[in-house]
Amino acid sequence: MHRHIRGKWVCRCCQRQGMERLVQEPAEPQITLRGIPASGLVAYTLISRFADHVPYYRQEAINARSGVHTPRSTLASWSGQAGAALHPLYEALKRFVLGSAVVQADETTVAMLDPGACKTRKAYVWAYARGEFDPQPGVVYDFCLGRGSKYPLAFLGGRPAENRDPPWSGTLVCDRYGGYDAVLDPTVFP
Repeated sequence: MHRHIRGKWVCRCCQRQGMERLVQEPAEPQITLRGIPASGLVAYTLISRFADHVPYYRQEAINARSGVHTPRSTLASWSGQAGAALHPLYEALKRFVLGSAVVQADETTVAMLDPGACKTRKAYVWAYARGEFDPQPGVVYDFCLGRGSKYPLAFLGGRPAENRDPPWSGTLVCDRYGGYDAVLDPTVFP
C-alpha cells in the first residue's frame, strides 16, 4: 500500500486580511482514471498480457490466488487507459523511425477477434525500422485492419491533409508486394 502525503499551505498575509487562501501541491497524475492501481501493477498487467501472452481470464485467476480480485474487464480497462497514456511515446517513436533516410518495411498477419461474428479475422501488423546501418536502431509497429496501399501511405504521410507531420522521404526497403507501389510512386511523394 502506498501512502501519498501532499502538503497544504495557507498564506499568512492573506489570513491576516481575512482571506483564506489554501495552496496544495498537485497530485501525481495516475494512469487509470478514478482507479487505485499503482503504475507498477498496470505495467505488470500489460507485460503479462502482451509480452508473456497471458490472457486476462488467466491473470484474473492468478491474482485471485494472491487474494486480489481483479475482474478481466478491469484488467482490460487498465490496459486501454495505459495504451492511451503511452500514445505520445508511440508518436515520438514514429517520428524517430521516420527521421531516418532509410526505412525498412514489412507486414505480417495476426488473428483479430471479431466480436460481432464471434470468430477471428485476419488483420495486419506493419513494421517500420530504421535502416540496417543506422547507428541508432528503432522499430515502430502499426496495427491495421487490411493490407492495402492506403495503410503504408497513411503511416508514411502520403496524405498531408490527414497528417500533421510532413510526408516521409527517403529510401524504402521492402519486398515486391504491390501495396508499396503507391508509396514508391513519385507523384505521391514529390
